[in-house]
Amino acid sequence: MQANVRVLAATNVNLAERMASGQFRRDLYYRLSVVPLLIPPLRERREEIPGLACAFLDDLSRRAGRCAQADLDASVVAALQGYGWPGNLRELRNALERSLVISRGEAITLRHLSPEIRGAANASGGSLRLGEMTATHICRVLEACGGNRTQAAAILGIGRSTLKRNLADLAREGFRIVPPGPRRQSGPSGSGGPPGQQRVG
Repeated sequence: MQANVRVLAATNVNLAERMASGQFRRDLYYRLSVVPLLIPPLRERREEIPGLACAFLDDLSRRAGRCAQADLDASVVAALQGYGWPGNLRELRNALERSLVISRGEAITLRHLSPEIRGAANASGGSLRLGEMTATHICRVLEACGGNRTQAAAILGIGRSTLKRNLADLAREGFRIVPPGPRRQSGPSGSGGPPGQQRVG
């Protein structure tokens, strides 16, 4: 009997390190490592969360025999992007399924999200627009890090390149992240906005 088999193996640990420390068989590692694909965790791909959430909701709604969910509210998207997702895609799908069940056919809002995910929205400023929430949060983290983007990216739970892309996206939307400097007293002409954030245009 002949068989034509392709093996797809997935792991969330560094097999090369495990192999070097003797915790993973060297021969098995080289048998599996033919075409390795490195997929960053969801927390480093936050810009993909809105699209993934809509795709999951469409699938979940169809399975439940419901109409497809309309575009998610900006506050819900901000909460989803602000959460760390230690369980990656599986956790995101389960969280959306929970929200779909609790909403009973209504549009999903913040109250349908778990307390952990709602906490991400509260930390971002609640009623602000998505771009403003993101800009405000990044500004505060950069200010706390003295402008060090590597440290800021680590606190935000994203890669430095992802932070750079986020800053570029915000700049295209009209936001400008001002590097932290000496504190100045705000005069009558101050904008009243969060420190370090300016809306251009």
